[in-house]
Amino acid sequence: MFWDMRGNLLNGWTNGKNEKIIRAASVLIVVLLIVNYAVSVYNSHVITQQVKMISNHPFPVSRAASEVNVYVAQLRAQAERLQYSHAPERVDLVESIYHSVDEKIDEKLEFIINQYLTDSSEAIRLKNIYGTLHDQQTELLDLCRQEGVTDEQIDTFIKESIFPYLDEMEGKTANILAGAASKFGEFQDKANQIYMLSIAWATFLLVGILAMIILYQRLLKQKRQHEEEMSQNLRVALDSAQSANAAKSQFLSNMSHDIRTPLNAIVGMTAIAAAHLDNARRVKDCLGKISVSSRHLVGLINDILDMSKIESGKVILARETFSLPYFIQNFLMMIDPQAKARQLSFDITISNIQQEMVIGDPMRLNQILLNIVGNSIKFTSPGGAFRIKITEEPSDSNKHGHYRFIIEDTGIGMSEEFMKNIFQPFERERTSTISRTEGTGLGMAITKNLVDMMGGKIAVESEQGKGTCFTLDIPLEWAETENCDIRIERLRTLRAMVVDDDHEVCENTVQILKEIGMEGTWVDTGEAGVDAAIEAHRQARGFHTIIMDWKLPGISGIEATRRIRSALGPEVPIILLTAYDWSQFEDEAKEAGVTAFLSKPLFKTSLYQIMREVTGETTHVEKPALNCTDDFRLSGRALLAEDNSINSEIAMEILGQLGLDVEPVWDGKQAVEKIRSVPADYYKLILMDIQMPNLDGYGATEQIRNFERECGRVPVPIVAMTANAFDEDMKKAYNAGMNAYITKPVDIGEIGRTIQKFFL
Repeated sequence: MFWDMRGNLLNGWTNGKNEKIIRAASVLIVVLLIVNYAVSVYNSHVITQQVKMISNHPFPVSRAASEVNVYVAQLRAQAERLQYSHAPERVDLVESIYHSVDEKIDEKLEFIINQYLTDSSEAIRLKNIYGTLHDQQTELLDLCRQEGVTDEQIDTFIKESIFPYLDEMEGKTANILAGAASKFGEFQDKANQIYMLSIAWATFLLVGILAMIILYQRLLKQKRQHEEEMSQNLRVALDSAQSANAAKSQFLSNMSHDIRTPLNAIVGMTAIAAAHLDNARRVKDCLGKISVSSRHLVGLINDILDMSKIESGKVILARETFSLPYFIQNFLMMIDPQAKARQLSFDITISNIQQEMVIGDPMRLNQILLNIVGNSIKFTSPGGAFRIKITEEPSDSNKHGHYRFIIEDTGIGMSEEFMKNIFQPFERERTSTISRTEGTGLGMAITKNLVDMMGGKIAVESEQGKGTCFTLDIPLEWAETENCDIRIERLRTLRAMVVDDDHEVCENTVQILKEIGMEGTWVDTGEAGVDAAIEAHRQARGFHTIIMDWKLPGISGIEATRRIRSALGPEVPIILLTAYDWSQFEDEAKEAGVTAFLSKPLFKTSLYQIMREVTGETTHVEKPALNCTDDFRLSGRALLAEDNSINSEIAMEILGQLGLDVEPVWDGKQAVEKIRSVPADYYKLILMDIQMPNLDGYGATEQIRNFERECGRVPVPIVAMTANAFDEDMKKAYNAGMNAYITKPVDIGEIGRTIQKFFL
């Protein structure tokens, strides 16, 4: 009706009719709206007041229930007192409190039963529970007064016969409070509904036009905000694009420089070698430099591939059992030549290694350590030093160990600005060009990602001009090993002396000696070691064993051994301890009187084995089998499918050096035809390229496997030899029926280790 009236008024206004009528109607509408609004507000106010009066009713019940909760808490506190002490005076005090609470809680429970507006069974059940609790409390007091009752009996009674009822009472009071609250909520909801309905009806006409204005203003504001957001997003996108473009340009610049550097060496050394074919020494030198440059080039590409795998989530950590001492020794063998080439000294120490057999991914852990130590070697000037410290930190788990690796160097250090981005991809210190180091800028990003995947942590501290320190925390699962007593009965109470200028090494070695059963002491110079050995012999308390570091301040460990032998004779075993390859001074050391050699870092099992040897309790320790030796020779015929003539020539040469007769084909189709045309067992091995014309390696392998199944032949081992280095390529190869996978570029060692197992 109003809208009809409004429409008429608008039509009258549009048609220019009586302006006074329009004004009067407008005034009337406004008056009516105001009156309607006032009446509605008044009525709503009255209704709300009535509802408030009703809604006040549940509050006394809530208050009573809350007080019951307080009394229950008091009863619980008294029970806990009796758990702590059941002295007679304590029992009497608790009994008086029980009586006091009993009088008050009964009153509150009766009130709740009478006033509760929801399900009264809850209130009745609450009273019944308290009645049972009252009986149990009486029984508890009697129990506490009995002679000979123990704390355990009282504690058990309270846990089984008191706390459950207290818990149940708390639950019931919570239900009662919830019921009272829900009743209030119902009242409140009704009041809100009436109030909102009245206000909405009263204000609908009044706020209609205002709402349109407000809506219009809001839409304008949202439009402005949307435009501002779009503008901001465009600015961010532009900055991101510019940053990405700059990073790409920097990366391409780095790669252009870093890839061209080894390529230039390869091309240049090849040209030099070709020009000096009559000079075998010059050609050999060029080939060595070509090999080094090639490995560096492969390393650059592998960094990029590793980062791609990590970012795509394709890296899966292995779970292998490995020996930490053996792992560290292999790691040292890899970095020792690099350190010597850079004329760097290095030291490695261990501390508190209790579990030496662990489960993890040794290849990825080795990659992490090589990345960090490799940087220390690259960024430390000749004559500098770096140090590796390995400790087993305390762990809350009885299945995992917390292993900490600390790598410190005296290198050029890093700026604070670079340290903030050191773990970001493609980041390199601005001084890297000056220091003549090269790389993708991915090493630290790969390291950080691998550490995160292992559940570890990595931190770095550095100061320009002074050096860098990386701290690496890696959790490793302990492998199940047989518990064995490493104490050697023949050495019980005997004394040993450690001579080393590294006090931490001395203390760690003395601790291991103690675990073996010996009493250990140490000195930090060769001269002090000689004096201590002679003095102990003079006092008839001579050392049974002397563990001597090779590199000492003053006289060396070999010279100290020579002097001890001169004074005491050959009886005392002297073990030479060194972090270096002892083959370079083995003859001199044995001539001086050294009994045996031990490598740093010194692990418990290593010292245990060497002490068994020097005491005559030797046991056979099986050395790990070598993957492939120079003397390992294969025999038989191999089929090589490779469409690139140079790659084919390289593979044929390598396989020939291993002793195989190689027959080459140029695509997958020819490979299938060859297999179909020869008898079973004609080929011992097939090396298959992936990308070939006519038929690729996947298709060729599938056809060969189908043919073998149809003819009942024993499958010939097929090894993929390809430049495709991604995980999906490897999976596709295995799914096609291949037995192994080698990525190019390859060398004789890698091929030998891969195919050796098929000839055993």
